[in-house]
Amino acid sequence: MNILEEYISACDHQSLIRSEYEAARQTVLKTVEQDLADIAAEFEPSMQSAAALVAALEPGLRDMAIKVGETIKNERVSIIPVAGRVTWDTKALDGYAVANPAVERFRKVGEPTTQIRWAK
Repeated sequence: MNILEEYISACDHQSLIRSEYEAARQTVLKTVEQDLADIAAEFEPSMQSAAALVAALEPGLRDMAIKVGETIKNERVSIIPVAGRVTWDTKALDGYAVANPAVERFRKVGEPTTQIRWAK
């Protein structure tokens, strides 16, 4: 068995265990499903109201921290302004580097990475 086949087999095994876990979990949840629905119905209006207030206040705090240019904090929370990211047009700079090779010394290339994609 090669490493790819071994990997696929390990993933299949992991998926089987996860499915068995979910089935057992659903069996237990069925016994309390109505109780959970009742609790959700009871708390939903309050949770939505609290979330709306937080969402309304947060942009003002973020703007304030950016305007004063320093962290706004107390013993429970810190609102930290972060400078905007600097980005470069890589395609344009690569073209510029052809005519001006001295800029190549400023170019850094990270380590390669991989992605694992499963067929759908």
